[in-house]
Amino acid sequence: MSGGTTFDGAHHRLAATAARGLRPLAFRVADGGAWTYVPHADRIEVLDGTDEAATIVELPNAEWDAFASERWTRYGLLFHGHATFAAGGFPDLCRWEPVLRALFDGRPVWDADTVSLPADPSRSFTLDDDGAAPFVQQAGYLHVRDVFDAAELARLRDEVEMLAATSTTDDPTVWWTRRPDGDEMVCQVKYGALRSTALAALHDDERVRRILGFTGIDGLRANLDRNEGTKVIYKRPGATEGLTDLPLHTDCGMGFHPVTCPMVLIGVHLDAGTPETGQLHVLPGSHRTSTPDPAVVDTSEWPIIALATEPGDCTVHFGHTLHAAPPPTGSAATGRRTFYLAFAPPTLFDALAPMEDLVAAMQGDGGITRTVDDLLPHP
Repeated sequence: MSGGTTFDGAHHRLAATAARGLRPLAFRVADGGAWTYVPHADRIEVLDGTDEAATIVELPNAEWDAFASERWTRYGLLFHGHATFAAGGFPDLCRWEPVLRALFDGRPVWDADTVSLPADPSRSFTLDDDGAAPFVQQAGYLHVRDVFDAAELARLRDEVEMLAATSTTDDPTVWWTRRPDGDEMVCQVKYGALRSTALAALHDDERVRRILGFTGIDGLRANLDRNEGTKVIYKRPGATEGLTDLPLHTDCGMGFHPVTCPMVLIGVHLDAGTPETGQLHVLPGSHRTSTPDPAVVDTSEWPIIALATEPGDCTVHFGHTLHAAPPPTGSAATGRRTFYLAFAPPTLFDALAPMEDLVAAMQGDGGITRTVDDLLPHP
Protein backbone atom coordinates (compact mmCIF):
# COMPACT_ATOMS: atom_id res chain seq x y z
CA MET A 1 0.00 0.00 0.00
CA SER A 2 1.30 3.44 -0.86
CA GLY A 3 0.60 6.43 1.32
CA GLY A 4 -1.42 8.06 -1.43
CA THR A 5 -3.79 5.15 -2.01
CA THR A 6 -7.36 6.24 -2.75
CA PHE A 7 -9.53 5.33 0.22
CA ASP A 8 -13.26 4.77 0.47
CA GLY A 9 -15.31 7.81 1.47
CA ALA A 10 -16.77 6.01 4.48
CA HIS A 11 -13.23 5.23 5.63
CA HIS A 12 -12.39 8.92 5.37
CA ARG A 13 -15.34 9.89 7.54
CA LEU A 14 -14.51 7.32 10.22
CA ALA A 15 -10.89 8.41 10.29
CA ALA A 16 -11.65 12.14 10.29
CA THR A 17 -13.99 11.79 13.26
CA ALA A 18 -11.29 10.01 15.24
CA ALA A 19 -8.54 12.44 14.17
CA ARG A 20 -10.06 15.54 15.73
CA GLY A 21 -7.40 17.45 17.58
CA LEU A 22 -4.48 15.59 15.98
CA ARG A 23 -1.68 17.35 14.13
CA PRO A 24 -0.50 16.10 10.71
CA LEU A 25 1.56 12.91 10.62
CA ALA A 26 4.05 11.96 7.91
CA PHE A 27 5.91 8.82 6.89
CA ARG A 28 9.25 8.99 5.12
CA VAL A 29 10.05 5.59 3.63
CA ALA A 30 13.54 4.69 2.46
CA ASP A 31 13.50 4.52 -1.36
CA GLY A 32 9.73 4.98 -1.24
CA GLY A 33 9.00 8.66 -0.93
CA ALA A 34 7.28 10.66 1.78
CA TRP A 35 3.70 11.74 2.44
CA THR A 36 1.67 13.46 5.14
CA TYR A 37 -1.80 12.71 6.54
CA VAL A 38 -3.68 15.91 7.32
CA PRO A 39 -7.00 15.70 9.22
CA HIS A 40 -10.02 17.67 8.07
CA ALA A 41 -13.62 17.68 9.25
CA ASP A 42 -14.77 14.98 6.83
CA ARG A 43 -11.62 13.42 5.37
CA ILE A 44 -7.91 12.77 5.75
CA GLU A 45 -5.94 14.60 3.09
CA VAL A 46 -2.75 12.93 1.85
CA LEU A 47 -0.02 15.33 0.72
CA ASP A 48 3.31 14.56 -0.90
CA GLY A 49 6.32 15.38 1.25
CA THR A 50 6.59 16.29 4.92
CA ASP A 51 6.39 20.10 4.93
CA GLU A 52 3.04 20.14 6.78
CA ALA A 53 3.90 17.40 9.28
CA ALA A 54 4.24 17.82 13.03
CA THR A 55 5.39 14.20 13.35
CA ILE A 56 7.66 12.44 10.84
CA VAL A 57 8.14 8.68 11.07
CA GLU A 58 11.10 7.29 9.13
CA LEU A 59 11.29 3.58 8.38
CA PRO A 60 12.42 1.05 5.74
CA ASN A 61 10.02 0.23 2.93
CA ALA A 62 9.44 -3.32 4.22
CA GLU A 63 8.52 -1.93 7.63
CA TRP A 64 6.01 0.46 6.06
CA ASP A 65 4.43 -2.43 4.15
CA ALA A 66 4.19 -4.46 7.35
CA PHE A 67 2.66 -1.54 9.26
CA ALA A 68 0.19 -0.64 6.50
CA SER A 69 -1.09 -4.24 6.32
CA GLU A 70 -1.16 -4.55 10.14
CA ARG A 71 1.33 -7.37 10.15
CA TRP A 72 3.02 -5.02 12.59
CA THR A 73 1.46 -2.28 14.67
CA ARG A 74 3.21 0.70 16.19
CA TYR A 75 4.34 -1.64 18.96
CA GLY A 76 5.82 -4.06 16.46
CA LEU A 77 7.84 -1.13 15.13
CA LEU A 78 8.74 -0.01 18.65
CA PHE A 79 10.01 -3.37 19.86
CA HIS A 80 12.03 -3.94 16.73
CA GLY A 81 13.41 -0.42 16.82
CA HIS A 82 13.19 0.14 13.06
CA ALA A 83 11.13 3.33 13.19
CA THR A 84 12.81 6.62 13.99
CA PHE A 85 11.27 10.06 14.40
CA ALA A 86 12.65 13.07 12.55
CA ALA A 87 9.96 15.14 14.30
CA GLY A 88 7.50 14.33 17.05
CA GLY A 89 7.71 10.99 18.80
CA PHE A 90 6.24 7.57 19.41
CA PRO A 91 3.21 8.80 21.43
CA ASP A 92 2.12 10.76 18.33
CA LEU A 93 2.11 7.55 16.29
CA CYS A 94 0.12 5.90 19.10
CA ARG A 95 -2.58 8.55 18.75
CA TRP A 96 -2.63 8.27 14.97
CA GLU A 97 -2.61 4.52 14.42
CA PRO A 98 -6.33 3.91 15.23
CA VAL A 99 -7.13 6.71 12.79
CA LEU A 100 -5.01 5.08 10.10
CA ARG A 101 -6.71 1.69 10.68
CA ALA A 102 -10.05 3.40 10.07
CA LEU A 103 -8.68 4.99 6.90
CA PHE A 104 -6.95 1.87 5.58
CA ASP A 105 -9.42 -0.85 6.64
CA GLY A 106 -12.68 0.87 7.60
CA ARG A 107 -12.49 -0.37 11.21
CA PRO A 108 -14.08 2.25 13.47
CA VAL A 109 -12.31 3.70 16.48
CA TRP A 110 -13.87 2.82 19.83
CA ASP A 111 -15.90 5.62 21.38
CA ALA A 112 -18.39 5.27 24.23
CA ASP A 113 -20.85 7.58 22.46
CA THR A 114 -20.97 5.56 19.24
CA VAL A 115 -20.24 1.91 20.13
CA SER A 116 -23.29 -0.21 20.91
CA LEU A 117 -22.89 -1.36 24.53
CA PRO A 118 -24.92 -3.99 26.43
CA ALA A 119 -27.68 -2.69 28.70
CA ASP A 120 -26.00 -4.48 31.63
CA PRO A 121 -22.33 -4.97 30.74
CA SER A 122 -21.63 -6.85 34.00
CA ARG A 123 -24.32 -9.46 33.40
CA SER A 124 -23.39 -13.13 33.74
CA PHE A 125 -25.07 -16.18 32.20
CA THR A 126 -25.47 -19.92 32.53
CA LEU A 127 -24.93 -22.41 29.74
CA ASP A 128 -28.69 -22.49 29.15
CA ASP A 129 -29.31 -18.74 28.90
CA ASP A 130 -30.62 -17.68 25.50
CA GLY A 131 -29.01 -14.27 25.87
CA ALA A 132 -25.42 -15.54 26.05
CA ALA A 133 -24.81 -15.59 22.30
CA PRO A 134 -26.11 -12.09 21.48
CA PHE A 135 -24.28 -10.69 24.51
CA VAL A 136 -20.82 -11.97 23.58
CA GLN A 137 -21.28 -10.98 19.96
CA GLN A 138 -22.18 -7.43 21.02
CA ALA A 139 -19.83 -7.01 23.98
CA GLY A 140 -16.80 -9.05 22.89
CA TYR A 141 -16.69 -10.99 26.17
CA LEU A 142 -18.89 -13.29 28.25
CA HIS A 143 -19.09 -14.59 31.83
CA VAL A 144 -20.63 -18.06 32.17
CA ARG A 145 -21.35 -19.32 35.69
CA ASP A 146 -21.03 -22.82 37.17
CA VAL A 147 -19.53 -24.65 34.20
CA PHE A 148 -17.26 -26.99 36.21
CA ASP A 149 -18.15 -28.71 39.50
CA ALA A 150 -16.07 -29.06 42.66
CA ALA A 151 -14.61 -32.46 41.78
CA GLU A 152 -13.53 -31.25 38.33
CA LEU A 153 -12.00 -28.14 39.87
CA ALA A 154 -9.94 -30.21 42.27
CA ARG A 155 -8.50 -32.26 39.42
CA LEU A 156 -7.79 -29.18 37.29
CA ARG A 157 -6.07 -27.41 40.18
CA ASP A 158 -3.86 -30.46 40.61
CA GLU A 159 -3.02 -30.27 36.89
CA VAL A 160 -1.95 -26.63 36.90
CA GLU A 161 0.03 -27.09 40.11
CA MET A 162 1.77 -30.06 38.48
CA LEU A 163 2.66 -27.86 35.50
CA ALA A 164 4.20 -25.24 37.78
CA ALA A 165 6.04 -27.80 39.90
CA THR A 166 7.60 -29.53 36.90
CA SER A 167 8.65 -26.34 35.09
CA THR A 168 12.28 -25.31 34.84
CA THR A 169 13.86 -21.89 34.58
CA ASP A 170 15.56 -22.75 31.28
CA ASP A 171 12.22 -23.48 29.57
CA PRO A 172 11.37 -20.52 27.25
CA THR A 173 7.67 -21.39 27.39
CA VAL A 174 7.50 -20.67 31.13
CA TRP A 175 7.55 -17.20 32.70
CA TRP A 176 8.80 -16.66 36.24
CA THR A 177 8.46 -14.04 38.94
CA ARG A 178 9.79 -13.62 42.47
CA ARG A 179 8.22 -13.41 45.89
CA PRO A 180 9.16 -10.43 48.05
CA ASP A 181 11.57 -12.79 49.83
CA GLY A 182 13.37 -13.47 46.54
CA ASP A 183 12.12 -17.01 45.87
CA GLU A 184 11.21 -17.74 42.24
CA MET A 185 7.66 -18.70 41.24
CA VAL A 186 6.02 -19.64 37.96
CA CYS A 187 3.61 -16.96 36.76
CA GLN A 188 2.69 -18.31 33.31
CA VAL A 189 2.96 -21.60 31.46
CA LYS A 190 2.48 -21.42 27.72
CA TYR A 191 1.43 -24.48 25.66
CA GLY A 192 0.01 -26.02 28.83
CA ALA A 193 -2.15 -28.51 26.91
CA LEU A 194 0.98 -30.08 25.42
CA ARG A 195 2.02 -31.07 28.95
CA SER A 196 -1.44 -32.00 30.25
CA THR A 197 -3.86 -34.42 28.63
CA ALA A 198 -6.61 -33.11 30.91
CA LEU A 199 -6.22 -29.56 29.59
CA ALA A 200 -5.93 -30.80 26.01
CA ALA A 201 -9.16 -32.80 26.30
CA LEU A 202 -11.12 -29.74 27.43
CA HIS A 203 -10.89 -28.21 23.95
CA ASP A 204 -13.39 -30.86 22.85
CA ASP A 205 -15.51 -30.78 26.01
CA GLU A 206 -19.20 -30.42 25.11
CA ARG A 207 -19.64 -27.43 27.44
CA VAL A 208 -16.59 -25.64 26.04
CA ARG A 209 -17.76 -26.25 22.49
CA ARG A 210 -21.18 -24.88 23.39
CA ILE A 211 -19.59 -21.72 24.80
CA LEU A 212 -17.45 -21.38 21.68
CA GLY A 213 -20.62 -21.61 19.59
CA PHE A 214 -22.02 -18.54 21.36
CA THR A 215 -19.48 -16.40 19.49
CA GLY A 216 -21.13 -17.20 16.16
CA ILE A 217 -17.76 -17.71 14.47
CA ASP A 218 -17.38 -20.85 12.36
CA GLY A 219 -14.19 -22.62 11.40
CA LEU A 220 -12.09 -21.90 14.49
CA ARG A 221 -9.62 -24.62 15.43
CA ALA A 222 -8.31 -25.58 18.85
CA ASN A 223 -4.87 -24.04 19.20
CA LEU A 224 -2.62 -26.18 21.38
CA ASP A 225 0.77 -25.65 19.80
CA ARG A 226 1.03 -22.19 18.22
CA ASN A 227 1.26 -18.64 19.47
CA GLU A 228 1.43 -19.63 23.17
CA GLY A 229 -1.28 -22.30 22.85
CA THR A 230 -3.16 -23.02 26.09
CA LYS A 231 -1.92 -20.43 28.59
CA VAL A 232 -1.99 -21.09 32.34
CA ILE A 233 -1.91 -17.90 34.41
CA TYR A 234 -0.82 -17.79 38.04
CA LYS A 235 -1.55 -14.39 39.57
CA ARG A 236 1.00 -13.96 42.36
CA PRO A 237 0.26 -11.34 45.03
CA GLY A 238 3.39 -9.48 45.96
CA ALA A 239 5.30 -10.45 42.80
CA THR A 240 8.31 -8.21 42.32
CA GLU A 241 9.29 -8.79 38.69
CA GLY A 242 8.25 -10.45 35.43
CA LEU A 243 5.05 -10.13 33.42
CA THR A 244 2.64 -11.34 36.08
CA ASP A 245 0.24 -8.45 35.47
CA LEU A 246 -0.82 -6.90 32.19
CA PRO A 247 -2.22 -3.45 31.41
CA LEU A 248 -5.00 -2.88 28.90
CA HIS A 249 -4.01 -4.56 25.63
CA THR A 250 -5.20 -6.71 22.76
CA ASP A 251 -3.60 -10.04 21.93
CA CYS A 252 -2.89 -8.76 18.40
CA GLY A 253 -1.55 -5.49 19.76
CA MET A 254 1.92 -5.99 18.29
CA GLY A 255 0.65 -7.10 14.91
CA PHE A 256 -0.72 -9.89 12.74
CA HIS A 257 -4.37 -9.03 13.40
CA PRO A 258 -5.34 -10.25 9.89
CA VAL A 259 -3.70 -13.60 10.72
CA THR A 260 -4.64 -14.22 14.35
CA CYS A 261 -8.16 -12.80 14.48
CA PRO A 262 -10.89 -13.62 15.14
CA MET A 263 -9.31 -15.54 18.01
CA VAL A 264 -11.39 -16.71 20.98
CA LEU A 265 -10.03 -17.36 24.49
CA ILE A 266 -12.15 -19.35 26.93
CA GLY A 267 -10.88 -18.89 30.47
CA VAL A 268 -11.45 -21.63 33.03
CA HIS A 269 -11.32 -20.01 36.47
CA LEU A 270 -9.96 -22.19 39.26
CA ASP A 271 -10.13 -19.43 41.88
CA ALA A 272 -12.39 -16.45 42.44
CA GLY A 273 -11.75 -13.41 40.29
CA THR A 274 -11.78 -10.40 42.63
CA PRO A 275 -9.72 -7.23 43.08
CA GLU A 276 -7.76 -9.13 45.72
CA THR A 277 -6.80 -11.88 43.23
CA GLY A 278 -6.30 -9.69 40.15
CA GLN A 279 -9.48 -10.21 38.13
CA LEU A 280 -9.93 -9.90 34.36
CA HIS A 281 -10.98 -6.47 33.03
CA VAL A 282 -12.59 -5.90 29.61
CA LEU A 283 -13.80 -2.99 27.49
CA PRO A 284 -17.28 -3.60 26.01
CA GLY A 285 -17.56 -3.32 22.24
CA SER A 286 -13.84 -3.10 21.61
CA HIS A 287 -13.63 -6.37 19.63
CA ARG A 288 -14.96 -4.75 16.45
CA THR A 289 -13.01 -1.50 16.73
CA SER A 290 -9.57 -0.05 17.17
CA THR A 291 -9.19 1.42 20.62
CA PRO A 292 -7.34 4.63 21.38
CA ASP A 293 -4.07 3.68 23.02
CA PRO A 294 -4.44 3.47 26.82
CA ALA A 295 -0.74 4.30 27.13
CA VAL A 296 -1.30 7.84 25.83
CA VAL A 297 -4.98 8.70 26.42
CA ASP A 298 -7.08 9.08 29.56
CA THR A 299 -9.14 5.93 30.18
CA SER A 300 -10.69 7.01 33.49
CA GLU A 301 -14.14 7.52 31.94
CA TRP A 302 -14.15 4.33 29.90
CA PRO A 303 -16.77 1.74 30.98
CA ILE A 304 -14.17 -0.93 31.76
CA ILE A 305 -15.76 -3.98 33.37
CA ALA A 306 -14.11 -6.08 36.08
CA LEU A 307 -15.47 -9.62 35.79
CA ALA A 308 -16.32 -11.03 39.23
CA THR A 309 -15.92 -14.76 38.71
CA GLU A 310 -16.23 -17.76 41.02
CA PRO A 311 -14.30 -21.05 40.87
CA GLY A 312 -15.80 -23.16 38.09
CA ASP A 313 -16.91 -20.19 36.00
CA CYS A 314 -15.73 -19.56 32.46
CA THR A 315 -15.05 -16.29 30.70
CA VAL A 316 -14.83 -15.70 26.98
CA HIS A 317 -13.08 -12.87 25.18
CA PHE A 318 -11.92 -12.25 21.66
CA GLY A 319 -8.20 -11.68 21.25
CA HIS A 320 -9.01 -8.26 19.80
CA THR A 321 -11.12 -7.26 22.83
CA LEU A 322 -9.24 -4.75 24.96
CA HIS A 323 -8.54 -6.48 28.27
CA ALA A 324 -6.25 -6.33 31.28
CA ALA A 325 -5.14 -8.32 34.30
CA PRO A 326 -4.08 -5.80 36.96
CA PRO A 327 -2.06 -6.72 40.05
CA PRO A 328 -3.80 -8.50 42.93
CA THR A 329 -4.52 -6.22 45.87
CA GLY A 330 -4.66 -9.04 48.43
CA SER A 331 -2.11 -11.32 50.02
CA ALA A 332 -3.63 -14.75 49.40
CA ALA A 333 -1.04 -17.50 49.09
CA THR A 334 -2.24 -18.73 45.71
CA GLY A 335 -3.67 -15.60 44.10
CA ARG A 336 -5.73 -16.58 41.06
CA ARG A 337 -5.18 -19.52 38.75
CA THR A 338 -6.83 -19.49 35.33
CA PHE A 339 -6.08 -21.21 32.06
CA TYR A 340 -7.20 -20.10 28.63
CA LEU A 341 -8.33 -22.51 25.93
CA ALA A 342 -7.46 -20.88 22.61
CA PHE A 343 -9.36 -21.21 19.33
CA ALA A 344 -7.97 -19.57 16.20
CA PRO A 345 -8.75 -19.23 12.48
CA PRO A 346 -6.97 -21.38 9.86
CA THR A 347 -4.84 -18.38 8.87
CA LEU A 348 -2.94 -18.66 12.15
CA PHE A 349 -2.01 -22.27 11.44
CA ASP A 350 -1.00 -21.37 7.88
CA ALA A 351 1.26 -18.58 9.11
CA LEU A 352 2.97 -20.25 12.07
CA ALA A 353 4.81 -23.49 12.57
CA PRO A 354 4.30 -25.50 15.77
CA MET A 355 5.73 -23.69 18.81
CA GLU A 356 6.14 -20.43 16.90
CA ASP A 357 5.19 -17.50 19.10
CA LEU A 358 4.36 -14.17 17.47
CA VAL A 359 4.89 -12.00 20.52
CA ALA A 360 8.27 -13.49 21.39
CA ALA A 361 9.40 -13.22 17.79
CA MET A 362 8.31 -9.61 17.52
CA GLN A 363 10.00 -8.67 20.79
CA GLY A 364 13.28 -9.48 19.04
CA ASP A 365 16.58 -10.09 20.78
CA GLY A 366 15.59 -7.97 23.77
CA GLY A 367 13.48 -10.75 25.21
CA ILE A 368 9.91 -11.17 26.34
CA THR A 369 10.39 -9.42 29.67
CA ARG A 370 10.64 -5.97 28.08
CA THR A 371 7.50 -3.89 28.51
CA VAL A 372 6.17 -0.85 26.69
CA ASP A 373 7.12 1.31 29.69
CA ASP A 374 10.72 0.14 29.30
CA LEU A 375 10.84 1.56 25.78
CA LEU A 376 8.65 4.65 25.88
CA PRO A 377 10.44 7.92 26.60
CA HIS A 378 9.79 9.32 30.06
CA PRO A 379 9.67 13.01 30.95
